Amino acid sequence: MKKYMIPFIVGAMLTTGCFSKSANEEKQAEATRRLGEAYIHQGEFTLAIQKLSEAEKINPDDHITQDNLGIAYMGRKEYDKSIQHFKRAIELKPDYAPAINNLGTVYMDAGKWDDAIACFEKLNDNLIYATPHYPMANLGWVYYNKKMYEKSKACYLKALTYSPNFVKAMRGLALTYTAMGKNDLAIETLNKALKISPNVAELHYDIGEAYYKSGQNEQAMASFQKAVELGKNRPVVEMAKKKLELM
Repeated sequence: MKKYMIPFIVGAMLTTGCFSKSANEEKQAEATRRLGEAYIHQGEFTLAIQKLSEAEKINPDDHITQDNLGIAYMGRKEYDKSIQHFKRAIELKPDYAPAINNLGTVYMDAGKWDDAIACFEKLNDNLIYATPHYPMANLGWVYYNKKMYEKSKACYLKALTYSPNFVKAMRGLALTYTAMGKNDLAIETLNKALKISPNVAELHYDIGEAYYKSGQNEQAMASFQKAVELGKNRPVVEMAKKKLELM
């Protein structure tokens, strides 16, 4: 809400009028922000940025608008702008866990692993954060990419204590097991994930890799073929086709 330099003795009608205008502006900003959020959900990041920027002009100190702008710019892979808006959201509301997690995510997407760790670790002890399995799984992915597999495994296992059917954590744990040479554990974990999400091509590809590395070629071929069938035009299709050509 804007601050008005009005003496306390100004009449009630004038004072009420000022606050009414501010309330209308806030409603307009929120409505515009929600339209921007809808565009984000549709993957229309340019349109989202346009609407969210309009909302920002009306209410520049809304941490949710700043967070959404960060998400939209991240969708366009404009990481510097995304980081700027996530940091602004945290500056406005230092305990806003979604923005902290999102900042860590954009650092992760940009390959800034240590910066990502610093963000996700801030959320470890945040007992009021409703979805702690997300930053914990993200932290597992960071450690996986840093080839710190024991730490990666520990993070994924902890994420699964928060949310036992969290497929993203199951997949990350399986990839970590595969990297550690524990293919049987990877296969076991991926089979659990496939019972929950049987039509995810990437899961079939991953289990194909684990089967292949454990010498179970028949099962590997069937899994790679299933990945091709489900993957449509995603990169996993070409990856699976190359594996099939080598077998």
